Amino acid sequence: MACQITGRTEGDASIWVFDGPLDTEASQEVNSLVKQAFLGGAKKLIFDLAKVPYVSSMGLGVFANVIKTFPGKVFFAAMQQYVRQTMKLAKFDTIATFAKTVEEALQV
Repeated sequence: MACQITGRTEGDASIWVFDGPLDTEASQEVNSLVKQAFLGGAKKLIFDLAKVPYVSSMGLGVFANVIKTFPGKVFFAAMQQYVRQTMKLAKFDTIATFAKTVEEALQV
């Protein structure tokens, strides 16, 4: 099943909701989403990963690039335990912010 990605804006935050595994195909869409958010004036990127059971190494690489290049804050919200563990092993908790919910990320 391919990952479905939907987005919305709340204030200065661009929120992207992923539904399905973040594999190579889905990863390729992320860069254009980030560019769209930046051009739209977003100061925060919030990736809602509640429905993501798996993040591939390509997905991790794309997220790492986003964190390095996006001038605002990057949040990963509502991660399932396996995804959270993967992100922690890759040290993403030291370069981005983890939030339990999208609402929590919006308040930061």
